Amino acid sequence: MTDNEEKKSQENNNRNEKVMPFLDHLEELRQRLLRCIFSIILFSFGSYFFAKQIMKILLRPYPKEEKLIFLAPTEGFITYIKISIFVGIIMSLPVIFYQLWKFVVPGLYKKERKYVPLIVLLSTLFFLTGALFCYFVIIPYGLNFLLGFSTDQLEPNIQIKEYLKFVTIIVLLSNEIGTSDTRFHEIEATIWYRPNLHACSNFNASRCSDTAIFSRTANHFV
Repeated sequence: MTDNEEKKSQENNNRNEKVMPFLDHLEELRQRLLRCIFSIILFSFGSYFFAKQIMKILLRPYPKEEKLIFLAPTEGFITYIKISIFVGIIMSLPVIFYQLWKFVVPGLYKKERKYVPLIVLLSTLFFLTGALFCYFVIIPYGLNFLLGFSTDQLEPNIQIKEYLKFVTIIVLLSNEIGTSDTRFHEIEATIWYRPNLHACSNFNASRCSDTAIFSRTANHFV
């Protein structure tokens, strides 16, 4: 056996030797999704008790001379529910990223699995950094610019739900744009797009396929 064959054999042995059927993959995915959902519910429930304080924080970028309105009796209550869920998702990001990466881990070599905690940390930090940049820079300047089109005949009466929708969309879009071209994806590419990453000999083909699909679409989720 040549040195190259021995090296390939050793690398294949480093992978998970247990072959999982397709239904087992679905069951594992279901369990990890349930953990993410449970985390979101738990954090959302806790956030509801601080919804008023969170609302004040979210309204700080909005011009103080302008007021937000709600048009339905239940809109104020539903707004607090939405805020709680939004904060619950933000606080659950480490759990969500961790569960996503752990689902991919069996498709990696042992030497590559050590990068999973780093990827989880970087994913969370980059998202939060983008959200803070939106909160302190993009949203205030954006609102001042857009509300500057008001006149004596054109007076802004913005609903609270529309304001929160605007904030959510801006945060998500800025994170997508801001991270699509950063060094983070160079790091990610170094980890995922290795020449022998998808060599599936003596390995569960379906999980390797999962890894390939996830690595190609990771940019749309972090």
